[in-house]
Amino acid sequence: MKTHIIILWITAFGMTACHSRPQADTAEETIPQDTIAILDFASAINKEVPDTFTWNSVAKKVTYIPLSSSHLMDGHPAINYLGDDMCILSEGKEQWIHRVDFKGSFLSSFRHVGNGPGEYVYLSSVVYHPKDSTIRVFDNGSHKYIIYSKEGKLFREINLVDSELNYLLHAEGDTYFCSGSFSNGKSEIIVSDTALRVKSSILPFDPTDDYVTRGGIMLTTSVQRCGPKLCLFNHIYSDSVFLLTPDGLKPEFILRKGKYAPSLDDVKQFMKWNKNDSFAKGFSIKTFPGYYLVQYSYKDKFFGEIWSKETNQIVSRTVLTRPDMFSSYRGIPYRFPSGTTIKLLPAYINGNKIAFFIPADEAAGEIPGVKISEDDNPIVMILEL
Repeated sequence: MKTHIIILWITAFGMTACHSRPQADTAEETIPQDTIAILDFASAINKEVPDTFTWNSVAKKVTYIPLSSSHLMDGHPAINYLGDDMCILSEGKEQWIHRVDFKGSFLSSFRHVGNGPGEYVYLSSVVYHPKDSTIRVFDNGSHKYIIYSKEGKLFREINLVDSELNYLLHAEGDTYFCSGSFSNGKSEIIVSDTALRVKSSILPFDPTDDYVTRGGIMLTTSVQRCGPKLCLFNHIYSDSVFLLTPDGLKPEFILRKGKYAPSLDDVKQFMKWNKNDSFAKGFSIKTFPGYYLVQYSYKDKFFGEIWSKETNQIVSRTVLTRPDMFSSYRGIPYRFPSGTTIKLLPAYINGNKIAFFIPADEAAGEIPGVKISEDDNPIVMILEL
């Protein structure tokens, strides 16, 4: 959910020995190594690891949703909500917001791009509230928080130009976790209610940090929602991975990066990073039942690793590839009933459900009873684990 103009090229406290900040992160505690799982990333990074994990191996049920071609989406779709019979999708380029049922029908669609009341410039976060059936948008272009009906009717708009919060990182019921404003914020994370009334803050900024340093820290931090009450948080220069909770950061595990973690000084220079750097970059840390999914770049390649929660060992590594500049990265195999294998990464994780987009040209002829042409919308595939 994290988006900003600087992040266009980024894909994406721990232990005292792992670049912890001495002053600013007062809410982030050291994790004792003898009380929590340790994943030894540094020891594994140069080891030969088989690419043997498949999504089929963990799936108990597969649901294919061929999206109707009544509206052809652009090449940058996202899943913003996944319910029992409906999902919310958005388009990164054209910035449409859609409500789609599990038959693939578009129940409603709207696009309010502009600078006027109820209009947005850039969809940085889209969240659906089942309680009142509203769709809420954080617009990082004109700094607004806008509430719509599920059909797109404007209910309310809040100006965020002078606010201490910026965009939404994670929603847990009626609690929002927002990123702090680079210029006006006092902390990295602001905890608020859904009307953006501040409840508390997590990880106060070092008062000596300038705008660029704050931006470097926040834009290189992995914050990944993986369920209604499951959001993993990790500073790139730290080994400690936390759960983000209304009461603060709760230790989850240690990802021992060793020399492959950039220092805080490196992070301050993140705009100068390149493929020749000695450290890993672009970390994205997610979880699904029984496993962690760790994505990162190192040298000139992007990797996806599956780590077992039972053994704390890496079980599979794959090189992530991008078919073209408009496609998202792919890499972990999924096998169709025909035996054809494609490679995918999750578009959305919600507890024991993982959703993916399958390009129409790769799904054509692979889903029994469904006619798909290569120019159709992508297929949404939902795995229940």
